[in-house]
Amino acid sequence: MGERFELDVAALHTVTAGFVTSAAALDAAVAALRSRDERFAAPVRAWAEATRSNADRLERTTTEYLRQERENAWSVGGADR
Repeated sequence: MGERFELDVAALHTVTAGFVTSAAALDAAVAALRSRDERFAAPVRAWAEATRSNADRLERTTTEYLRQERENAWSVGGADR
């Protein structure tokens, strides 16, 4: 499928991992804030949930990208693009 494609997919996986790591850090912040005042924790919790949602969406998009690229590779005789 090609070096460019492999680099694209690796970059997308790196960004997804960054979202997951950020969500975990935000979860830790929520735990710390909750002990002081739940009002401070709520917006950070929402941010963590949105970040996790972005990671899930990006993972689904990457999976679809992989599927389409495989289909395209087969339809053009496996040509490197």
